[in-house]
Amino acid sequence: SEYGDIIGLLTFEDIAEEIVGEIHTDDHPDEDLILQISERKFLVNGRIDIEYFQEYFSINIDKKNFETLGGFLNYLAGRIPDAGDKLKYNDIEFLIETIGIRCIERVTVVLPPKKRKKNDDDGD
Repeated sequence: SEYGDIIGLLTFEDIAEEIVGEIHTDDHPDEDLILQISERKFLVNGRIDIEYFQEYFSINIDKKNFETLGGFLNYLAGRIPDAGDKLKYNDIEFLIETIGIRCIERVTVVLPPKKRKKNDDDGD
């Protein structure tokens, strides 16, 4: 019939995601949020929750009015950074990879080398 057919169904979450960006709830797998590239290098989704980011990497960020890694990096830069920008915080390097509309999408996070203890012997 001309009326009454459902073409597409929008949930509140779909609408909210359009407004505030991707929402990570229990039904969203987190696998694409943090991708380990090498021992100290990670590709991280800019929309990751800043609390989760801090826990995952065991780092402490003085939290202001931001909720995501992207928000933190905007705060750190004092503006919305461009792709290719490098930012540093407590010996951690952030390389902005891709920028979406009004948000940072992907960031390479490079952790500082682990401080070697005197008696560490890796045989090299």
